[in-house]
Amino acid sequence: MSLEPAGIDAKGYCEPEDVATYFDRFDTFEADTAIGRDRIERQIASKSSKIDTYTSHAWRERRVVNEMKNLEGPYRWESGLAIKLTRRDIRTPLDSDKGDKLQVWRGNEYEDFVESDEYTEGRQEDYWIEESTGMLHIYRRKSFFNRYRNLRLTYRFGKEIVPADIVEACAKLVAADLMESDFYRYTTPGNEEAPDAERVAESWREQVWEDLEPYKEVRGQGLDMF
Repeated sequence: MSLEPAGIDAKGYCEPEDVATYFDRFDTFEADTAIGRDRIERQIASKSSKIDTYTSHAWRERRVVNEMKNLEGPYRWESGLAIKLTRRDIRTPLDSDKGDKLQVWRGNEYEDFVESDEYTEGRQEDYWIEESTGMLHIYRRKSFFNRYRNLRLTYRFGKEIVPADIVEACAKLVAADLMESDFYRYTTPGNEEAPDAERVAESWREQVWEDLEPYKEVRGQGLDMF
């Protein structure tokens, strides 16, 4: 299984201007120059991915590719076979044009429920997903070849709105890296001898991880781990 950005919504959680506000002389911070913006945007993308990994959540569209599951578990009347996915906030309906797949192994090849015209997504149809919990339900309207690692999924997930805390965390992580770099001294005249730059940067990072704690995914016993 792999995790990757999906579509235009996979941009970072902050802008170069958000990073610039962490410096006293942000009016001279070259967030708008071609070289400066390119470097900062790369760091924003990197820190945004770190936030996703640390929290096991996303506030943008991301994609899980080829997640393998067993076709086993509790079967509930009018709900189907319940299978817990590794991510929550699933983007539905599943759409083959956007790369989504729900593939069942038939002994010699996979059958894709999303692409096939024989299957329909919906609570009273062939399969459906509880978006907020990440629970997939499949009805046994056809027999399965076996149950072990018989299901392969590719799907999109992520919340639609980025909270202010996540924007701030992203900007502060990038600012901490810049504080320790030559780039900061070159683009912010008068800070060549700035005292305790490393200590300030480290305190910013510590504050970020502390602020992100409430956003971390909590996994109960018996559920798949990230």
